[in-house]
Amino acid sequence: MFDWFKPKQLPTSHATSSVNPSQGIKISIAFTNSERTWTENVDLLSCLSDVLRTGGYSFTTEKSWIQLDSGLVLQPGIVSFKPLQEGGVQTLTTIEVNHPAGIPSGIFEFQHSTGTTTLDSSTKGFDGWMQLDLPVFIDALRTKPEKCTFMEFDLPASGSTPSRKRRVVLGPVSHLASRPAKAQEEEHAFCPCCLLTHSMEAMKPKIFDSAFYGIRMFAMRNQDGVPGADCRLNGQDWESGKSALIEYVKAWPDRGVEFRKQYAIIQTLGH
Repeated sequence: MFDWFKPKQLPTSHATSSVNPSQGIKISIAFTNSERTWTENVDLLSCLSDVLRTGGYSFTTEKSWIQLDSGLVLQPGIVSFKPLQEGGVQTLTTIEVNHPAGIPSGIFEFQHSTGTTTLDSSTKGFDGWMQLDLPVFIDALRTKPEKCTFMEFDLPASGSTPSRKRRVVLGPVSHLASRPAKAQEEEHAFCPCCLLTHSMEAMKPKIFDSAFYGIRMFAMRNQDGVPGADCRLNGQDWESGKSALIEYVKAWPDRGVEFRKQYAIIQTLGH
């Protein structure tokens, strides 16, 4: 059980988005069970710094944010936590990203994680974000992405909107299935572009406008064969994307429990 939870918010120069539910960067939680009482204190800034260090990234740590050498500014935050009956903790955190020349403010994403301690759970969530999301932001700042798959679209002028080049940067995919694929089960093997291309009707309006979007795509089939999905646009639930992903799941061959997860960025490169 837990007795209390008190997030601590420090003053920042990089204010978090008004829709980011982060409650601060420091956590102090008191736990009690039949054997003992203890307190877990976690500084999410230090936690994210340690994760980035293990990933080989160079950065500076400020009062409440981290700035990578690329100029990316990262702000972690705690949203909620839940002690688990069998022991351990489930945490929900966020990381908000911006860059003065390439990533607008207000782009954030959630990290759902569990671990033996609050620190362990937060670390696992941040590590997953570093593996799947951070490469997309870094490649979005490059003239040509180096680690991620990408698609480019030359769009003509339309009304008051000038001609422009739009790019979709597709991050690494997390893919798990309980049974191996059989030969010829799908038209082609699942690849980094599949979540996007099989949701194209929902994605088209976002690709064809001029705004910057960070899109989280998660599609799954549960143990009962029921399809499900989660899709977020700049950190907020996006029902059109979710519906498109659920339709995509219905076309999957039956491989038992399966999920496919990816982060993507849609951006304008210029004329």
